[in-house]
Amino acid sequence: MFGRAPLPPSQASYAWTDQVQQTVLNAHPVPARRAQIDMPSVRVTARVIWSTDGEETIAGTSDAYCGRLILVHTRELRLDVRSIWLDVTDVERHI
Repeated sequence: MFGRAPLPPSQASYAWTDQVQQTVLNAHPVPARRAQIDMPSVRVTARVIWSTDGEETIAGTSDAYCGRLILVHTRELRLDVRSIWLDVTDVERHI
């Protein structure tokens, strides 16, 4: 009753995501767009190494690659973006 007033929804969501978001240590920088090759979307499982939580496998989809890098799309709340570039050794395709 005498505690702090709750944050308005617009601020509460930002405060929550600031506490949740982490860096993916095995992610690579985005390659130049002209070097990226589009492909049909496929389901994948990706190995990520979080800055706080450590190694984990996550589900996602992929629709582009560039050399040995694969673009993985996911709705993982710990990411501040929806897609990350990972080495081909960190991604497994589902048929």
